[in-house]
Amino acid sequence: GKLALDSLEALQRGGASGASLVPGNSEASLLYQRLVTEDRALRMPLAGKALPAETIAAIKEWIDGLEAAPA
Repeated sequence: GKLALDSLEALQRGGASGASLVPGNSEASLLYQRLVTEDRALRMPLAGKALPAETIAAIKEWIDGLEAAPA
């Protein structure tokens, strides 16, 4: 899906599905949504088990703690 995870800017730019990260708002961030969805066709990682709850919670906390870029 052309999504790069190597920088904050790349996460905000996103991939084929659009922006994957909304700083300060995990619920609106596609990255977080894909970690918590019950839809196994969309849940990340696509192959294998879901990430541990502690890891997902840490990602949520990180996203919620990011500040939005100045307009």
